[in-house]
Amino acid sequence: MLVYLYARVSTAAQAAQGYSLPTQIEACKKKAMALGATENNIIQFIDDGYSGAKLDRPQLTKLRKAIRTAPPEIVICYAPDRLSRDVAYQLIIVKEITKVKAKPIFVSMEYENSPQGRLLFNMVSVLAEYERENIKERTLRGKRGKATAGKVVTNVKPFGYDYDKEASMYIPNKDSKLIKYIFTEVADDSPLFTICKNLNLRGIPSPKNKHWNVNTIRQIIDNQLYIGRLIQFKNSNTPITSNVPTAIIDDTLWETAHEIMKRRKLFIANNTKGTYLLSGLLYCADCGRKMIVCPQAEHYIKSENKYVKHIYYRCKSRSMSARYPGMKNDLSCHNRTIETKTLDEYFWDMLLELIKNPDKIQKMLKNDNITDNTVIIKKYNDQLATMINKRKKLLAWYNDNYISATEMDDQLAIIKKQVDITNNQLAELNNISNKVININDKVDRFINVINTTDNRVDAVRKTIRRVDFLRKDLTRSRWVKLDMDVKIFFK
Repeated sequence: MLVYLYARVSTAAQAAQGYSLPTQIEACKKKAMALGATENNIIQFIDDGYSGAKLDRPQLTKLRKAIRTAPPEIVICYAPDRLSRDVAYQLIIVKEITKVKAKPIFVSMEYENSPQGRLLFNMVSVLAEYERENIKERTLRGKRGKATAGKVVTNVKPFGYDYDKEASMYIPNKDSKLIKYIFTEVADDSPLFTICKNLNLRGIPSPKNKHWNVNTIRQIIDNQLYIGRLIQFKNSNTPITSNVPTAIIDDTLWETAHEIMKRRKLFIANNTKGTYLLSGLLYCADCGRKMIVCPQAEHYIKSENKYVKHIYYRCKSRSMSARYPGMKNDLSCHNRTIETKTLDEYFWDMLLELIKNPDKIQKMLKNDNITDNTVIIKKYNDQLATMINKRKKLLAWYNDNYISATEMDDQLAIIKKQVDITNNQLAELNNISNKVININDKVDRFINVINTTDNRVDAVRKTIRRVDFLRKDLTRSRWVKLDMDVKIFFK
């Protein structure tokens, strides 16, 4: 007698409730042997740490394949919810088992493959699912009630606090002095990168025991817990905010720091206002990272008796290595900055020269390998992976009763829409990659767009997908001819 044994546990909490894998396996073996099986004929399929909310589980997938290719006499499981917590999924698996004349056996209940037996099985499964949903709803209500009372529901380990489990509250620790220092420095109008530089030079680790960067400082500045405002269930439709007596800074310091941050944001917006020809398209040929638009201080031109503001393209790696000591060796980049006006004019002149020489465009298109969309396809695949991880987190939050079924469905619908859009874009790219593209048509289109589009930025975005830039000259003079390489990737 060939017997397939399936067992599953998703969390340590289930193990504590009597659903531990050894308990399930022992009970299933005992039941199988009582039916005449020997231990040598029992093949085990064990999923450890997988949620029953989905069918995509490694060992369950192997079990379903084995049922089709080498049908057993019995498939035994401790309880129907070990196969799946969704009634519809349970019915799918049971149907696959009975289709090959195998018999599904459950330790916790009897199953009979008859209309009455299937009806009883369905009723038991539906009632069990109903009870689980009720338990989740009650648990969620309890957690939200706890949050409303100002208690910590889930310890997210915020920087500057320790967690008092008995009081369900955060208690300021020794790092709270560092929080006060950061807020004080920001309120005194110290630049964020200067704060990072000082902390790194002093060897003080960041919250994740890494180098300090401006994003970490911003996250601290925006965390309302430091003024005694605890926000929980942030990912739900109704977040809960409560005042807690463990503030590290006062409201005055908070407001001063945020006024400074707002002023800086407005300053940056005003200083980088405008549309630049290569913004979003320019990449560093030295390290491969994007080049971004960065404002610089005003320079006084004596001959014209006025201050002039200069805007530059700067590689992200070079920006970071210059600002954060200790990171230079890891993120060093030798590509120099270049003024946006200079490169934009150079690039547009380059395009105007190209349209006079179609043969050169054809050669560039062949070198560009126009049918190869590997970089873009990888980008979309990475986006899909990110969305799949988001979906897994949502299911985990739902399983742990942090969000309700309605909230989960709303978020899953948004993710599904994004996944569908990304899949459509991937399908489009794959279709393009599999077609023989007429280079002459692309050349004609490029020349036509450049000649007929009045707006330079629109013309570039219609025809160019990427520009790699490398500045090779070492001079610091503004009057010496620049030496640079510019590589164009056409759409």
